[in-house]
Amino acid sequence: MLYEYFQPHFIPRLRYVPLRLQEIGELEQAAKELRKAVKRAAVRSEASVAGKIKKQDFEELLQALDFTCNKLGDLFQLHPGDSDETLNRLVEERHKLSGWELWVRLVSQRLKYKTVHVEQKNIQNQGENNAN
Repeated sequence: MLYEYFQPHFIPRLRYVPLRLQEIGELEQAAKELRKAVKRAAVRSEASVAGKIKKQDFEELLQALDFTCNKLGDLFQLHPGDSDETLNRLVEERHKLSGWELWVRLVSQRLKYKTVHVEQKNIQNQGENNAN
């Protein structure tokens, strides 16, 4: 599912949309999950060897995944961040896609909360300014 979302041939307009912080974070999380799965497979392989697979094969793979996770973390740090408008567009894109329902609901709630919170702050600040 994540793979399809990042492929412009599945969603052609992604060719013209810059990579978003949310997406980099998702890629980083997916890489970390893959690393955990490979680590578990390595442990399992030690107990029961399959063919010519060696412990060194998993060690090299885990090093590559460490590199991948670290580089994605670097990209995450370098990204300027997603605006509320960008997140709203992302919610709009994903609300039509199967499997993203919970994500859409959570991000929508967060954006609504943020909007209400900012509006309340503005009202408080206007009240304080009027009092002065």
